[in-house]
Amino acid sequence: MRRLLLVVLAGCCAFAHDVVVERRGGVPQILVDGTPVRPRMFFGGPTAKTMPVKKGWQHFEQDFIVPHDYEGLITFHFRFTKVNSTTIIDDFRVIDLDTGKDIQPIRDFEGGPEEFKEQWKCWPVSVLGTLAEFGVEEGCGHEGTWGLKLKLEPQDKLWPDFHYFTAHTPIKLVRGHTIRLSVKIHSNVDTMLALDGYEPPPIPGGTFIKRLTDGSYGRQLRMAGKAGARFVTTPIRLPWPKPGEKADWEKIDEQIEYIIRENPDALVIPRINLMPPSWWHDQYPDECIGWPDRSRHGGNHYSVSSKIWLRDATEVLRNTIRHLEGKYPKNMGGYHPTGQNTNEWFYQKSWSQDHHGLSPCEINGFREWLQKKYKSNESLQKAWGRKDVDLQTISTPSIERRKTAPRNGAFLLPVVSQDVIDYNQFLQEAMTDVVLHLAKTVRQETQGKKLSVMFYGYCYEFSSMLRPSASGHYDMTRILKSPDIDVLCSPISYYDRQLGGTGQSMTASESVLNAGNIWLFEDDTSTHLSSGDCAGSVDRTKNLQDSANVVLRNSANVAIRNYAGWYMDLGRRGWFDDPRFWEELKLLECIEGEKLKNPKPYVPDVASIVDEAPMAYLDNGKGLTMPALSLSRSELSRTGISYGQYYLEDLLAGKVPAKVLLVANAWVLDGKQRAELRQAIKDKFVIWLHAPGFIDLDKRTLDPANVTEFTGFELRPMTEVLKPWVVHTTPRGKALGLVQHWQTKVIDTPAPLYSVVPKEGDEILATWPNGTAAVVLRGREIFCALPAIDRSLIRLATSLSGVWCFTNDPVVLFEQAPFMMLHGTQDGTVNLAFPNKVRISDAMTGQLLESSTDKFAIKLNFGETRILKFEQEPK
Repeated sequence: MRRLLLVVLAGCCAFAHDVVVERRGGVPQILVDGTPVRPRMFFGGPTAKTMPVKKGWQHFEQDFIVPHDYEGLITFHFRFTKVNSTTIIDDFRVIDLDTGKDIQPIRDFEGGPEEFKEQWKCWPVSVLGTLAEFGVEEGCGHEGTWGLKLKLEPQDKLWPDFHYFTAHTPIKLVRGHTIRLSVKIHSNVDTMLALDGYEPPPIPGGTFIKRLTDGSYGRQLRMAGKAGARFVTTPIRLPWPKPGEKADWEKIDEQIEYIIRENPDALVIPRINLMPPSWWHDQYPDECIGWPDRSRHGGNHYSVSSKIWLRDATEVLRNTIRHLEGKYPKNMGGYHPTGQNTNEWFYQKSWSQDHHGLSPCEINGFREWLQKKYKSNESLQKAWGRKDVDLQTISTPSIERRKTAPRNGAFLLPVVSQDVIDYNQFLQEAMTDVVLHLAKTVRQETQGKKLSVMFYGYCYEFSSMLRPSASGHYDMTRILKSPDIDVLCSPISYYDRQLGGTGQSMTASESVLNAGNIWLFEDDTSTHLSSGDCAGSVDRTKNLQDSANVVLRNSANVAIRNYAGWYMDLGRRGWFDDPRFWEELKLLECIEGEKLKNPKPYVPDVASIVDEAPMAYLDNGKGLTMPALSLSRSELSRTGISYGQYYLEDLLAGKVPAKVLLVANAWVLDGKQRAELRQAIKDKFVIWLHAPGFIDLDKRTLDPANVTEFTGFELRPMTEVLKPWVVHTTPRGKALGLVQHWQTKVIDTPAPLYSVVPKEGDEILATWPNGTAAVVLRGREIFCALPAIDRSLIRLATSLSGVWCFTNDPVVLFEQAPFMMLHGTQDGTVNLAFPNKVRISDAMTGQLLESSTDKFAIKLNFGETRILKFEQEPK
């Protein structure tokens, strides 16, 4: 029997597809059985759209389809939009329309408070009495009966995902049947309702599974497949049995089989959340994140420093891959292990900047890291400038110590604050160790024949944190050296993603491709079909045309820069459930098809350079890092010149082809890096931001004299308090095209500021409010003491270096010949200039626009996206 089973499995595997990443023409591409394919994916799950609720009484009905046979417990969740409102529900019914019968008792609340307590719950209970009131009242229901009343008083910064739901009750659902949820609702304002039916998790803290869908998920799967998005990714419910118990694969099988049923050619990349069940957390409290008060953070949550968690997670991951590869070999495209905050491998509560590291596993992890780094007590004591530390007994720095360690403004001082600096670096490497280990597990279990996908490296995005090191995302150098990762990914930046915005990468994505990996844009655009208050919802588009323009802008950016992309129905509410989305995206095949056949590296003229090392030295440094990195992307995208994002390591290694460099945060360097950096910029035009080389790792000093020694620019401390930090352009700067003034847009930052002491021959382009020099041009270098740029400064640098600028008009532009993407930032005409005469056509329709010209005017409305193809005339 065992031999027969092995033969059957071997036969199944013979039909499996090889899905790998290989570099062709210098560009990493996804290949299926040796053929390059469009790197397009769809993310989704069973859906239920949010529906409008009008003021007054109404009879609300919503129909769902049963995707799988199911007999078990179910709970129905009600979520109303975050607005001040009072709503009443009555006569809640669950009807099987195929049989015409109620399949659960009608909830009419006539049993009063006691019945209500048994049948209804809410989450979180903690907001009751402050942000929400919830209960039954006699006389408030339909026609004066009992009813369930909810009063909401949300506050933007405090509002949680408040919802109420029915107690877990048994139900029998038949695949293909239509279930109608019917309820009478009264509201004092117009609002929205999301109503879902879930299978509750068997253990507290587990995953709820939608047992009903409105059909949108299936439609989106079919449309995505027809539009060339063959890859499908979805979160799966991971079996994590107790020791001695068997894993239950039924729920995962249901999910995979539904996808295959709707799109038989789909290649599935399941998102595998490695959060253990609550029993695990209860059994291993010392393996959880050590907060000062765990109750403030929802109780126990595993730590990435836990060897026990990593052991168990690895075993669960291995078993899951083996099961799926054995049962669905033709339809598995890869595996995406996830974890920690929003399952993106950054530490829990990173954005709230809470401190952890107090649990035994975290202390042991830091101690082992120090032992590996310093090897002896003498080395540790010398590095920390202390005689009272021992590698065998050392602990994580106390939270008070981390908050008060000596610093100069936002910079922690070398030596005297080295314990905190080391701990910050440990956080990065502890997270990276886990990512690398899990990626290796995927590689081993698939023999390298399926994609290994990971979230990581949000270096530009997390520069907006007061303490970026809290994220754990600043050790990308080791990630990019790994042979076990094919695809790295993140959402599109949440800054400037709106209509008329730029849609930027969170990382140094050009360096990701340099390393041979695919960079994947998660396009979780809040389309006009989206709802709720999820991430990015403030930029929700208003209609189909606006949605299509934003998604097309993002997709064209992906195509031009050789990225991959997935369209994400984030709230699983049918965000992409419109065939017109997919019709337009299918037209991108003409661009992507050409790039698949003739792959060429993206070679931008301007490069933003980011360094990871300074993040371990910063605390409350948002005023430096956010404008230098995160906000600078918006300026760079609006220059009319192609640009890319790179890590400093690539620049030092000669892998940055751009002619103009924005060296954004090279504030912490050793002697070798200084020499390599001076060599790397010999033939470039450079813009230095703030204080390059401020910290000398060899001297272990923090001193503006280090900047002078490295760059030749002498700095003088600023004593004035500026809120915000702003510089004013000189007459010479204005003559060269600079705007009148620009600023950081971030205030109350305790970082040191310096003015530049000009030398003979220097041109002062901008000054601080006190008249001292802030921006100075010297030869082929611009020193900008303000940690922020304006697009006019980039344009000046490119004009001085001979880089071609396609337009000076306001527009978002990305270009790699023969394609150019334009996205309107205002209504008007964009005047384009080309270095040679070209033939210009609409890349998506093929319509000829100009047969031979070096100048072209195109009218763009605000938020409109156009993709041009320009081909040089043969000589």
